[in-house]
Parts: sequence; structure tokens; C-alpha cells
Amino acid sequence: MVAGTLTVLICLSMAVLIQTGWFPFLEEEWGTKKEWLALGLFLEALFLRVLIPPAGPVQVHVGILMLLPLLNRWWKRRKENGLMLTSSAFFAGAILFLLRELYWIEPVAQWGGPRGGGLLITLAVALLSSSSLSDRLMVTVGGMWAGEGMFLSFHRRELNPVSFGEADFLDFLWSAMVLTLLLHVGFKHALHWVRNVKGLT
Repeated sequence: MVAGTLTVLICLSMAVLIQTGWFPFLEEEWGTKKEWLALGLFLEALFLRVLIPPAGPVQVHVGILMLLPLLNRWWKRRKENGLMLTSSAFFAGAILFLLRELYWIEPVAQWGGPRGGGLLITLAVALLSSSSLSDRLMVTVGGMWAGEGMFLSFHRRELNPVSFGEADFLDFLWSAMVLTLLLHVGFKHALHWVRNVKGLT
């Protein structure tokens, strides 16, 4: 699969699902109408490969910048202490960076191996950091940004250009965000089911 395809599929699928009434709690939790969420996801898919600046030693993909308004909203609505969430994100990022360094030094397997392990650890850190979806997504996104930033900073002399937010990274990021959302919803329903069962006994 071409890098970036997964991000486009996720964003367009989520836009359709949200617009048709799925995940209605997102409007209340984030204080944003579903139309704006769907539009943001569509624009993410549309501007995925746009670079700022178009040429130069350091480039940032617009797909990364599109997440900033959402991160700002999550931060303002956080439930846990900001320092704790930031520490959790950097902890997850450090693990991602170390796993990627191991692959860089000894590429004995495909990058999917270390990346898969890093994904599981990041999800675990995010889910344990808070019971709030916004907090969990902040740790997921922040951790992945931190890990990618550490890697690019450490290898800046070997990379030309230094590009933050490449399509394969966005595939990884959006997969993690959707998994965080689905696990959050799954755990919430499982807890509700357990409480109902206890209430019947």
C-alpha cells in the first residue's frame, strides 16, 4: 500500500461515520459540531502531502499542522494534570525513539515490527494516563510527535531534507488515534456492562 493511503481512508471513513451519527459523544466532549469535525477530517485527507516550505532543509507536512487546533481544544478540556499528561507523552515518545534506534542500528526485521511494538506501548501509556478520551488522544499524538521529533533531531545530519510528518508517519499516527478511540469506547461499554451485571446479582 502506498504511504498515506491508510490516512486518507481513515480520515474519509471517520468523516462519513461522524457525519452520519456515529460517535455522537465527540461533539459534547470536544465542544465541536460534527460538521466541523467531518470537514477537518476531509481537509486532512486533502492536504496530506502538502509541504511547508515546498523546498528546503527542514519541511513540515500540512497533515501534521491540521491537528494543532484539535490538540489545542483537547488541552483546554483536559481532565488530568497537564504536567502528568506531558510526562506520559514524552515517556511514550522516548520508547518509540529507542525502538526506532534499535531498528536503525540493526534492521533485522521490517520497520513494522518495532513500530507495532511501539504502538502497543503508546496505547497502553495513553489508556493508563487518564479515563478521558481527550487526554488519551493527547498522550497518543504527543508521544508519537515526541518520538518522531527525537529521531529527526538525532539524525538531522543524515537526513536531507528533515521532513516532519511524512505520509508513512501519518499512517502510523492515524492508526494509533483510531485504535485509541475504539479502545476507549470498548472499555467504556465493557465497564457499563459489568456494572449492569453486578446490579442484577
